Amino acid sequence: SAEAIRQEIAELQQRLESVLTVSSLDSGPSPPSRQRLRRVSGDDVGHGEQENHEEHPSHPHDALVYLIMMLIVGAMILHLTTLPILHALPYTVVLFVLGGISSLVFHALGSEGMGILGHSYQMWMEIDPHLLIFTMLPVLLTGDAMTIDTAVAKRVSSQCLWLAGP
Repeated sequence: SAEAIRQEIAELQQRLESVLTVSSLDSGPSPPSRQRLRRVSGDDVGHGEQENHEEHPSHPHDALVYLIMMLIVGAMILHLTTLPILHALPYTVVLFVLGGISSLVFHALGSEGMGILGHSYQMWMEIDPHLLIFTMLPVLLTGDAMTIDTAVAKRVSSQCLWLAGP
């Protein structure tokens, strides 16, 4: 029974290899494909527990990993800059410097070798810039509009209109 199953799997493997060879322009499946075929066919059975675990497939929600991690880092920096010792450090400058450092680290180590965090980072680096600005700009403008001093705004409104106009 087990021998019949192995024989059937071997036949299926040959059929699959022939289909891959016919459908591709190169000389056949790549070595990783052959490794996957061997693993599926059961040729590795009895040769130890050496399975090649591949990375999990990409999911859209993987982007949240980097976002949440950076929000936590931002909250920690905001808290640290309120301490008397670090009060003189401007919050935005610290965020900019740490963002540059984290970018250098991700590029130096390569995002492929960093698992889900590297993949999440790569997803954020490939985001459409227009999408980012169209989602963030209204929030930033609303936040600034809520904290504006109305007396100053009334006093400089004519200058603003001259700058914004023709």
